Order: sequence, then structure tokens, then C-alpha cells
Amino acid sequence: MSEVCNITATIDNQTQYALTFDTNSTVWGYFSDSGTGDNSQVPANSQLQVFTAWGAEGSGTGCQGQVTYTFTDQNNNPQDITLFYKDPYTGDNAFSATVPGGLSCTNNGPTHGDTVSVIYTISGTVS
Repeated sequence: MSEVCNITATIDNQTQYALTFDTNSTVWGYFSDSGTGDNSQVPANSQLQVFTAWGAEGSGTGCQGQVTYTFTDQNNNPQDITLFYKDPYTGDNAFSATVPGGLSCTNNGPTHGDTVSVIYTISGTVS
């Protein structure tokens, strides 16, 4: 078997909102919130490494899941951002996000590789 498939994820928060870790849902593999705790925040206009995910060593599992962050918008409404990640043992990696209207999210996650880093860049203002 090859080395363990793993992901190190960073949020580049280019918004006016502080993002607070809410939940994670692991489809397969393991997840750690990078030691920042369940109530961790990514402050507005900042960048922070937020989680790592990995597959079981010696097995063909890789890792896949989603992580949700919450925030309160400028109209005092609760909002969610969900980040998706997949680094399978075989096949292409995939990274995406769902964000409220007015926001956008891009990422630089590679389509191939076993040990990868991804930056989710979130920008805009909720409409």
C-alpha cells in the first residue's frame, strides 16, 4: 500500500464575518480540527489552518467529508458555509464549498496526490 492519503486545509477568510466551526461529517477516514477546538473561529479578513483529514494507514480508504462553519451576517441572520473534501486512495481528489448568496469560495486543491494542502478562499458580502 502507498502512503496515507491526507489533507491539510486552510481557510482564507476575506469577508467581514468571523466563521465559527460548527460540525464535521466524515464519510471515510479520520478528521481533526487542527487543535483549534470545537468553538474555533476564523476571524474576519484572516487566514487560518483549520483541519486535517486522513485515511487509515495500510488500507485503501483515503478520506472524504464535509466541515460546516457558521456566522451571523450584517442583517443579524445566521448563515452556514460548508466545505467538502475528498482524497481517495484511487481516483481524483475533489474540493468544493456551498456558501450563502453574495459570497464566493474558490480553492486550490489539487486533483491528484496523496498528501495535499488546500486553501478555501471565501470572499464577498451576503446579499
